[in-house]
Amino acid sequence: MKMRRTAAVCLAAALFAGAPNPGNMAWALEERQNMTEQSLQSVGSQGRFLTGITTDKSMYNPGDSVRVTLGLASPGGDAWTAEAAVYLRHLDETVWQDTVRASSAQGSMTFNVPAPDQDFTGYSLEVYLLRDGVLVDYDMTGIDVSSDWNVFPRYGYVTKMDRSSGEVRQSLERLKNHHINGLFYYDVFDTQEKPLAGTVENPADSWQTLNRSTARRETLTDTIDIGHSMNMKSFFYNLIFGTYDNYESAGVSPEWGMYSDERHENQDVHDMSGIGWETEKLWLMNPANEQWQDYYIKAHNDLFAVYPYDGIQVDSLGSRGDRYDYDGNPIQLDNAYVPMLNRLVKEMGKKVIFNPVSAYGMEPQLKAVDYDIVYMEVWPGDTPDFASLKKKVDDIYKSTGGRRGTVIAAYMNYGAPKSEKFNTPSINYVNAVLMASGAGHLELGDTGMLSSEYYPGNSMRISGSLEKDVRNLYDFQVAYENLLRGTGLTEVKDETYVGGKRTGSDFKPGNVTSFTKIKKQDGKPDREIFHLINLDGASHDSWVDKGLAQTAPVKKAGSRSGIVIRKSLKRCGPRLRTGRREFSSRWNLPARMAAWSLRCRS
Repeated sequence: MKMRRTAAVCLAAALFAGAPNPGNMAWALEERQNMTEQSLQSVGSQGRFLTGITTDKSMYNPGDSVRVTLGLASPGGDAWTAEAAVYLRHLDETVWQDTVRASSAQGSMTFNVPAPDQDFTGYSLEVYLLRDGVLVDYDMTGIDVSSDWNVFPRYGYVTKMDRSSGEVRQSLERLKNHHINGLFYYDVFDTQEKPLAGTVENPADSWQTLNRSTARRETLTDTIDIGHSMNMKSFFYNLIFGTYDNYESAGVSPEWGMYSDERHENQDVHDMSGIGWETEKLWLMNPANEQWQDYYIKAHNDLFAVYPYDGIQVDSLGSRGDRYDYDGNPIQLDNAYVPMLNRLVKEMGKKVIFNPVSAYGMEPQLKAVDYDIVYMEVWPGDTPDFASLKKKVDDIYKSTGGRRGTVIAAYMNYGAPKSEKFNTPSINYVNAVLMASGAGHLELGDTGMLSSEYYPGNSMRISGSLEKDVRNLYDFQVAYENLLRGTGLTEVKDETYVGGKRTGSDFKPGNVTSFTKIKKQDGKPDREIFHLINLDGASHDSWVDKGLAQTAPVKKAGSRSGIVIRKSLKRCGPRLRTGRREFSSRWNLPARMAAWSLRCRS
C-alpha cells in the first residue's frame, strides 16, 4: 500500500528562548534567496532600521487589498536607502512577492499587498531589508484572510464610552495591530433590563452606566463604526437574567423571577451593596420563563434598532445551587438557558455568544445552540493550572470539531495589587498554552490588559517588553492559524526528547511539555505538528500567578537543537518508521518562537 505523505511542522509555541518573537522566520526563506541562518544572525539587533509592520485592518475578505505600513528608522541619524524584499507566505509556500525601495527620509512607507482568494487562511507577511545586497534587518506580521471572524476569533474589549473620535481610533488602532477582530462592549447599557437609553425614536445623547460612568451616544457610534472600518465585529454585553433594583417600574414582573426557595420569598440576587453603583443588587430572572424571554428580546431589539451591533455577548453566573421558579418548581439551570439562547439566535437576527462560566452547562448548550464562537470564563477554583486549561480547550474541540473558534477569558495575576506590572512570564506561558491548545485569550482592551472580571477597573501596567511579546504572539497566531485552529486536528501520541531528556505531557515546571497533532486538509498532505512548551525554569504551574512569582524558562539554544522525535513520524513512510529523527539547528537563531517545515518523502 502506498504510504501517504505527511509534512511535519514543529511549533515551538512557548518560549524556547524566552519571549515569543515570530519576526525571525528563517525557515520561510527559499535557498535561492541566499538568506541563510548566518546572514540573519549577522543582522545583530533586529529593529534598528525596520520599526514595525502594521496593516489597515484586523482581517481581510478574500481578494481584498491589504494596505501595509512599514516603519523606518535612522540609527545614529545616518541617512540610508535600501531594497525591501516583501514575501506573502502561507506556511512554507510563497504566494506573492515584490521588492520596494525604502529610505530613512520617509520615516514610514505604505504599499499594497493583494489578499489571496482562499477563505479562512492565515499568512505571514515577511520583509527583509537589504543594503547593497546585504541583509541588515527583517520583520514580519500575520494576515488573516477570512470572510467571518468566527473560525479564528481574536477577542478584545472596550469599556470607555466618553471619548473623542480621535481617542477611540487610537485605542482601536492598538487592538487592530494585534489583529483583534471582535470587540466585547462591557457594561455600556443604561440598565440591564432596559439597555437602550431613551427610545428608538429619540435615543438619549448620554446616560450613566452601572458604575455611574458617563456613556455618550456619539462615542458608542464612533466605536462601532471605526471598528467596522477595521473589520472588527461589535458585541453588546449583558447578563441573560439580570435586572436593577425597582425593576417592576420598567415592566418586569417578579413572577418571572428565579428564587432560592419554593415560596418565592427570596429572589436570587447578585449583591453589590455598598459600592455606590446605580443598583445595590442585580435581581435574577428565570431564563426558562417565556415572558422574561419575550421582554428581553424586545428590549434588545430596541437597542439594535439604534446601534448597529453585530451581536450580543450573553453572560451567566455559573452554578447557583438549588433554584425555583415563582410557582415553586425546580429549575435545572444548566439546561434552562438553551431555549432562551435559541430564541435569541432566531428572533434577534444577530450573532450570539454565551459564557457558561467554568463550563457550567456547556455540554448541552454546545449541542443545542448555534453560537457564533465558543466562549468561556475560567477560574482557578475549577481550572487551577496549565494542564486543566488545555483540557478545557480540548473538551470544547471534541464537541465542535473546530467549526467555531474558541476564546477563553482567564484573568491574569488576579488579586495582585493594581499598582503592579503584569508578570511577563506568566502572561507568556498562558498565551502559549492556549494558542498551542487551539484557543484565543480575551486579554486586551481599551484599559490595557485584564486582571479581573470587572473590565473598567483594570489598572495593572504592561511593560514595554510584555507589550512586544504579546504583539509577536498574535502575529504568530495569525500567520499559522491553519495549523493551530480550525477543523481537521487530531491529537496523537509521540516520544519527544530535548537535550536527551524525554519531554512531559503534564505542564509541570522543570521540563519541556510537548504534544502532537495531525492536521488533515482536503487536497493537501497531512501535517504533523509538534508543540513544545518550555517550562524548564518556571516556578509553578498556576496560570493565574496571583503572587507575581512566575519565572521565565531556561533558554534552550546551541549549535544543535537536541530535539529528537520518536514514533511520531512513522506516518511519513518506512524510512522513518523507527529510530530517531533529529531536527537541524534552528534554535540558535535570535528567534524566540520558531516554526519550520520538514517534508517527509516515502
